[in-house]
Amino acid sequence: EAVLLSMRTTRGGENRNVRRFPCGDELDRKIIKISLPAILNFAINPLVGAIDLFWVGRMGNALAIAGQAAANQIYNSFSLLLNFLPAGERKLTCINIL
Repeated sequence: EAVLLSMRTTRGGENRNVRRFPCGDELDRKIIKISLPAILNFAINPLVGAIDLFWVGRMGNALAIAGQAAANQIYNSFSLLLNFLPAGERKLTCINIL
């Protein structure tokens, strides 16, 4: 198993090898498996806004696009607040599991 190492100097002046992240071991796979839903959750927001803008833009009304943009800002603000709390809690849960 190839693991990337780097030399670190401790406060006592001794040199020792430290593993770099990610190294592809079982812990890395667990972290990716646990974090993937949170990443997808945060990636959905811009996608929803782009799809909304596309369909409202097809109406050809600049006022409708402006209204959709304002509504999108409010939606993103609330979504960020409501998605942040579970993501922070997820971290604490993962720490207790691992």
